[in-house]
Amino acid sequence: MQKRLKVALWLLSIIIATTQASNVIAQNSDSNSIIYITTNVGYSSNSVLFLGKTPDTQSFFSYIGFGKEIKSPFEGIKTYVTRGIIPFIEFSYPKRDEGSRRDLVSGFGISPIGYTFIKPFKNFEVETGIKSGFNLINKTFPTDKGRRFNYSFDIKLAVQRQILPQTYLSLGYKFHHISNAQTGSENPGIDSNFIYFSIKQF
Repeated sequence: MQKRLKVALWLLSIIIATTQASNVIAQNSDSNSIIYITTNVGYSSNSVLFLGKTPDTQSFFSYIGFGKEIKSPFEGIKTYVTRGIIPFIEFSYPKRDEGSRRDLVSGFGISPIGYTFIKPFKNFEVETGIKSGFNLINKTFPTDKGRRFNYSFDIKLAVQRQILPQTYLSLGYKFHHISNAQTGSENPGIDSNFIYFSIKQF
């Protein structure tokens, strides 16, 4: 119970810090700036050995968040600051300290800050972006010397098309990295190649 209370207090402190950061951003942005709400789901059929060192991993994620338009540093490109929650994330991977026995873990997280850039074209839009997050997994992973609490970031590239007056559908690719950032005794990390779908409502 005490451990769960500590986790709850930590999550609350992150939410408060995120709200304060968003208020600062909002003060520096146009009061009439556009806001969108988005829902994402994605699947990765395999992992790559780049920053992470855990092979043959299948992953699934869901994400709910919003973006607020801010003044863009790039001409002709819409810029949004984003934040959201990760209601569910799952990894099926070979656990190397158990003879590569496959293990399945799941968890949830938050994404306190991110940026999305959208370039409009005649019949579609190209979207790219980056965001960071914190994830709490239901058990230590990817090894017994890892941690339940992990950090993540992802970089995305997608094609977006309007399907209703204020609704857009996206299909994209997302490189996702998760690890404990050397806070555990071991830190193999996992790099996932997600194909994802996104719906935005402006």
